[in-house]
Amino acid sequence: MLTLNVNGTQGAFTLNLPTTLSDITEEYITNVTSHIEVDANYTAIGIVFREKLSTLVLASRKNKKNSDIAAIPIFVKAGKTDSELINKLDVGEKLIIAPSDIMLGHHLSAPANLLTINNILSIIEGDTEIYNKVIGIQEYCYFIEFKLVPNCNIHGAYKDNCSNYANPFVIRTGETKKNNIIMPSTPKVIV
Repeated sequence: MLTLNVNGTQGAFTLNLPTTLSDITEEYITNVTSHIEVDANYTAIGIVFREKLSTLVLASRKNKKNSDIAAIPIFVKAGKTDSELINKLDVGEKLIIAPSDIMLGHHLSAPANLLTINNILSIIEGDTEIYNKVIGIQEYCYFIEFKLVPNCNIHGAYKDNCSNYANPFVIRTGETKKNNIIMPSTPKVIV
């Protein structure tokens, strides 16, 4: 988590921003979407955005509306369905769904979810020291919004992390080697 104290036009706030996907817990997702009822053959998904806070603040100051921000679709909840895949998904699992299908999904209002990019930018607006506070922070922050999509748009899910798999074809045998080449600071001229 990245903790940041801000004092903008809306007042003074302490922001605890997630710096990993796992910081946005199943409990948080369930609580902020508890008011949403999902009809049969539809699924509520979360769109988790990942970006550096300094990049967002700079884009906001320049009124830059079209920024490319990495997004991860995750499962939230589903209505009644015969789909085996949908029925065995857990809250927070990453989904395989086309970006165009996400864009066509219905935006879901979740007033209890304050972890949106627009809300955070609104809170920090007016804080004259904010850019100086965040410029050196290299960590990415995570934000979440919700959409409703038909089950047929969900083509799969990533069930677990395969980082423990020992690949027999590419095997690491040592650490990264440092460059031993020394370049002169000024070129030598040979006459």
